Amino acid sequence: MDESTQDPFEAASRVDRWILVFVRESTLWPVLLVLVGNSVVLLAPLFLWSFRDGRAGPGWALAILALPSLAGIVWELRHRGPGALSGLLLTTWALAAAAALAANHYGLL
Repeated sequence: MDESTQDPFEAASRVDRWILVFVRESTLWPVLLVLVGNSVVLLAPLFLWSFRDGRAGPGWALAILALPSLAGIVWELRHRGPGALSGLLLTTWALAAAAALAANHYGLL
């Protein structure tokens, strides 16, 4: 079933059940912080290797990882308006970019 024929309520319940439960349940916030932190640790070196060193492989990896994030943001904006999913994804990418800038500035990578 392609996305154009998919029921938006079914997709919304899937997002609520698998992703936003980490935002709603305060007991899962430490797990959410670990997931965001691990994502930042994965993305920051990819930012450095693709932008500073000009490598194509990490650039493709960033693009492959950015597409689902962008799709999630677009989906939430179309169906719900700005919300927790968009904020979470944008915060993760912003923290990764900031970590890459800090690592570059201090010569960590």
